[in-house]
Amino acid sequence: MAYRVCAWNNPPHKVPGALKHVSIGEAGVYGLGVATTGLYYRGWCGSTWTHVPGTEVLRLTQFDVGKNVIMGTNGGGAIWYSTVSASQPDVTSWSKTGGGLHHVSVSQKGHAWGCIAGAVYHLRGASLDNPGGYGWQVVSGGGYVQVSIGTGGLWGVTSTKKISYRVGTYGDPDSDTHGSDWENVESLGTSPQYVSSGDVIYMTDTNGVIYYRVGTSAETPTGTAWQKIGGNLKQVEALSGTFWGVDAENNVYTNEA
Repeated sequence: MAYRVCAWNNPPHKVPGALKHVSIGEAGVYGLGVATTGLYYRGWCGSTWTHVPGTEVLRLTQFDVGKNVIMGTNGGGAIWYSTVSASQPDVTSWSKTGGGLHHVSVSQKGHAWGCIAGAVYHLRGASLDNPGGYGWQVVSGGGYVQVSIGTGGLWGVTSTKKISYRVGTYGDPDSDTHGSDWENVESLGTSPQYVSSGDVIYMTDTNGVIYYRVGTSAETPTGTAWQKIGGNLKQVEALSGTFWGVDAENNVYTNEA
């Protein structure tokens, strides 16, 4: 996969389209329509959004994209997934994982996490070869409303607007560990709204301000400070320093060059 050049700390710029949620993975960039619940695809080298047929019937409210899988939830909490690739972006067959969540996240290794009613769940046995896993296992409580798994480990945002990192998950280990505990991360007195875990950790607050976490590494997985960048987004997802997001009016933005 040839990635476009981006500057991970550059503010985003607006691109054509209106979407209420976006996600980026090695499989490409996907978005959720505003007027419908259908998915739209935009290739790494593409400039337009292409509708993915048949996705309206899933009634997705949130989804995430990995290396070879899309996983999403609908208003009833059902969890759907399908294999996909940048060379074959149209999804023709969907399966259920069982269980019910309101938010899911899938890494580029196929590891999947999610949350509902404040509890955090981990999809046992999920991988690139087995994206549906063997069933969801509750790992913790804590009031989490959004989680993100990636090379930066598992991060989460709570209903009380706190942000945390799951100890032991940095690097998204092949062992797909549950981690050991949550470590609170200071948030500059802001109210975190959404977090994205990857080579760079991005966060948006309830005012739409975008931040990235400075100094994350295997030695210091929670980093040292938040740095503000320009732009105003309600949701952001990132891969290898490239991020996409949407604002409160469902306009689409990216820092991709």
